[in-house]
Amino acid sequence: MKNPDSAAEVFLHLTIGSRGVAIGQLKKGEELIEQRQEVTRPVSFGDNSATSPRDEILKLRKAVESVTRDIKKVLGELTRQQKDSEQDKAKRQAADVLESHIIALNDSHFFGQIERSIQESKVSAKDAVNSAFQSLKKLFSNAQSYSRDFDDLRKSLLEYLGWSRTQFETKIPLVVIVKDLSAHMVARFARMNISGIVAISSSQNSHEMILCRAMGIPALFGKKINLDSVRQTDEPVEGILDANAGYLILNPSSETLQRYKKPARNVLEKRNIQLKSMVPDLELLANINYSTELKNLPISLFSGIGLYRSEFMFLEETNHARLAQGKFYRRLLSAMPEKPPVIRLFDFTSDKVFTDLHFARNKMGPLGVRSIRYLQKKPEVLYEQLNCILKEHKKNGMRAKILIPMLSFVEELSFVMKILEQVVHEQKTMQPEIGVMIESRAAVDIMPFLNEQVDFYSVGTNDLLQYLLAIGRDEPEVSGRLNSLHESFLVAMQQILHNAQKIPVSICGESSSEPAIFPLLIALGYRRFSISPSRAAMVSAMLAKLTLAKCKKYLQEMRKLRKISDREVLAKTFIEEEFGDLNLVL
Repeated sequence: MKNPDSAAEVFLHLTIGSRGVAIGQLKKGEELIEQRQEVTRPVSFGDNSATSPRDEILKLRKAVESVTRDIKKVLGELTRQQKDSEQDKAKRQAADVLESHIIALNDSHFFGQIERSIQESKVSAKDAVNSAFQSLKKLFSNAQSYSRDFDDLRKSLLEYLGWSRTQFETKIPLVVIVKDLSAHMVARFARMNISGIVAISSSQNSHEMILCRAMGIPALFGKKINLDSVRQTDEPVEGILDANAGYLILNPSSETLQRYKKPARNVLEKRNIQLKSMVPDLELLANINYSTELKNLPISLFSGIGLYRSEFMFLEETNHARLAQGKFYRRLLSAMPEKPPVIRLFDFTSDKVFTDLHFARNKMGPLGVRSIRYLQKKPEVLYEQLNCILKEHKKNGMRAKILIPMLSFVEELSFVMKILEQVVHEQKTMQPEIGVMIESRAAVDIMPFLNEQVDFYSVGTNDLLQYLLAIGRDEPEVSGRLNSLHESFLVAMQQILHNAQKIPVSICGESSSEPAIFPLLIALGYRRFSISPSRAAMVSAMLAKLTLAKCKKYLQEMRKLRKISDREVLAKTFIEEEFGDLNLVL
């Protein structure tokens, strides 16, 4: 095996999909699963033909039965063992995903159309399946999880319809890197000796990441991976996947390997972890996706819940989540009773829309009918959500704060306020504090018009950055160019504080915990950071070493540099000098 010290150690910061740590050889995932080769040739159904439409239809039906059987086998594995409640929750979510695949395979109308295509157009089962699923994938092109699922089912069916395949077998631990991960691919990796998975294209609540969490496979995702870095040579590359801290480490040094191979001490197991900050008046708040995260929240570290992504309840309660909203808000309000949580209104996008919403997913592109625009189209959904929040708010004598996502117009705030006032009047309760997410240039510029009605702001740096730079974070070809060190981002962050005119502002995006960016935001004047609980120990450790003077000097030096490449060099030097190996804290 390659000597880890013979090549430079590289740390890539990626997004956590499924927590855990994996050590193994890096390999392209496509080389592990069954290798497919499609043979395209015209099919003729004549008197002397070896096949016929009837034969092709029978082959199709057998393929559907085989894929259904494979899915049911994985479902059976998901229902066995496991006593950990959080993983049980993930397993139920994964089971729901796979059951939806079975429902799709049992769709008599859709497969009836495929059979008619075989019969009437005289095409092979392979061609008919390919054509039908490609059309379906195109229809749902703006809903990536669904589009990927359909493509996955298509490939699974085609394997049973004659694609050639060879099975890769391994007995050594592997960390696989996959360009387009799918739920079925995760299920296959689980049967091999796979230690961890890195997906170039995915999302936190995609079906494949849900399945990774259910099967206990550590996983990261992000566009910063160059597949050429895992090219197969005579001396394989070793890697460490740290899905607790969010790092993929290429060519780890002997020292790094030794540290990771020792039993890890998870700092977050101690709920009494203390915040030791040398920066005055600094607060950490918690970002919450799932109610199960509340159980082990280090409450002495956080001064409150800075963001509850309410749309994630649809992944916890897949059946009629809208009708069960109350219990989620109840858990949230009781987690830190003296500290009102910030509840973001449903932020539905093409990757976060669910069946009981009855809305066309293909209208929900990143710049389409999403977030507040969706709620304007469906005011009854907003009324229902506000009604549930305020009921729990009133019933338990606890207060919540309401956060409006993706706002770009003053009229959007007026729309929410009108429905909120109606609910407040009907329930005879006090109006909660109202906040607005700043996620676009438009939102930054209209802040002076919003200040009279707004109690607080929360900056969503993930979306703000992509819209400032006009680079889609879900576009594999360009997303690697997204960089929070860009001057446009720093200027916008500075302007937000100026436009807020002393109204409280917090940051809830990834920048809140990025070692290169976090000190710059402190230097600009930010003091409220809402972060993922999984990053709490790392941020706390950084704060124990940072001073305001260091942060201001770092910002001053950064703004002298014009090129991003030069800024990245400065950031790397700063991190090494100030934080050492704090990325290994978790």
